[in-house]
Amino acid sequence: MRVGFTTESPVGTPVDPEAVAAVHQAATFLEQNGFEVEEIEVPTDGRALIDSYYINERRRNGGHV
Repeated sequence: MRVGFTTESPVGTPVDPEAVAAVHQAATFLEQNGFEVEEIEVPTDGRALIDSYYINERRRNGGHV
């Protein structure tokens, strides 16, 4: 099985070094257990992601965020 991962924030914000280390630790664990693991770039429009989140939250909360 192939697994892709990234340590980059989809909205361009800094990622805590402990979170990055945890992702790498998990990737190493998967590799040691037979997975094909690769760090990848995920082309994400961070602004659209944020906008979509708030639109959905407004709908879910009756128009209030």
